Amino acid sequence: MPRIQLFDPEKLDSITLGQLFDMVTAWAPLDAAMQTAKAEKDKREAEFAKENEERFKLATYEIAQDHAAGLAQIQLVMSKHPEWFEKRGCRERRTDNAVFGFRKAKDTVTVADIEALKDFSDAEGLKLYDVEVKPILASIKRELKDRDVIPGVSVKVGIPKPFAEAIMRNLDESRKGN
Repeated sequence: MPRIQLFDPEKLDSITLGQLFDMVTAWAPLDAAMQTAKAEKDKREAEFAKENEERFKLATYEIAQDHAAGLAQIQLVMSKHPEWFEKRGCRERRTDNAVFGFRKAKDTVTVADIEALKDFSDAEGLKLYDVEVKPILASIKRELKDRDVIPGVSVKVGIPKPFAEAIMRNLDESRKGN
């Protein structure tokens, strides 16, 4: 495909709408080629990732089975003998190539009654909850259709920006000679 001849920037004001149509028409196959190339790259990456994951699973299947079984046995023995880890505050033991023991799981806090928590927090002067005001932009935009101003809201009017993109269906048909 021949390279597109760029126009002279000094002649920008003299370019006609017809010339712009010609420029976009000549450029569209390049955009289509870029979109196609990116889609092919993404497809290859996805295929590679899937194949790589399958190879990993095949290569490590027996190791994974033995790993899981061994860890389950170790944890079962440890759970039957927690006293082995309680002496002198010992929570873990070491071998030449591993460390094992008990780690405290993080505490989980669940709020079952938000109103009771709020009442308690307010009565005790504590800050145990947040009240967040979050603007609902879609509602604000709808309301601005009926009014010019909403206190505390400013509107930055969108400025049209030029764009160009290939219409793949048309380009595929033109490549076939339709």
